[in-house]
Amino acid sequence: MIDYRQALQQQEEILGVIAKTASPGTLIFCTHPPIVTKGRKTESGDIHSWTGDQIEVSRGGRATYHGPSQLLCYPLINLDKTKNSLPKRDVVWYLRSIEQSLIHSLGQIGLQAHGKTKSSNLASDLTDTGVWLAERKIASVGVGVRHWVTFHGAALNLDVSAEAFQGIRPCGYSPEVMTSVEEATGRKADRQGLQQIWCKELIRIFSNEV
Repeated sequence: MIDYRQALQQQEEILGVIAKTASPGTLIFCTHPPIVTKGRKTESGDIHSWTGDQIEVSRGGRATYHGPSQLLCYPLINLDKTKNSLPKRDVVWYLRSIEQSLIHSLGQIGLQAHGKTKSSNLASDLTDTGVWLAERKIASVGVGVRHWVTFHGAALNLDVSAEAFQGIRPCGYSPEVMTSVEEATGRKADRQGLQQIWCKELIRIFSNEV
């Protein structure tokens, strides 16, 4: 558990080192005390009765919730330093790759997840990011890029929480749209196990560069 602001500061410090040294990148997994983050596309009315902590951030997307019921991953990937088989400086490819890492990870525990866009994972339409189980959203994705190094990332909803997403329209949706691994499977999520699965999927997708 780490305060969101502290985690963001650490991301920015590591990002600077990655950009300066031209290293390929790293992965950060964590969770936060309850907070609402407001992305660059947050609209009036996205936050209506949330009374807890909130912060404006530089990622894409709208307002959403982060809290102890989630598993957060912040990939800091140098998009200017990729192997020949991977696209350079392609933010859309990177974002869709994050979604695919979650889809494949959830598949390994028996959940059939998908992205919102109906076309390929290289789709250029970024209006609906994240990962879904049928019509319920189980993970949110919002990224930022500085000096061609990525930061921010993805939040996977693990546990049922009465507090999560209340008082806001997460990513522009009703809170009832959101679901979790626990709700979908009927049992408590294996946080450590899912983190290991997700980490391996990210490494596989980024060709063992992190």
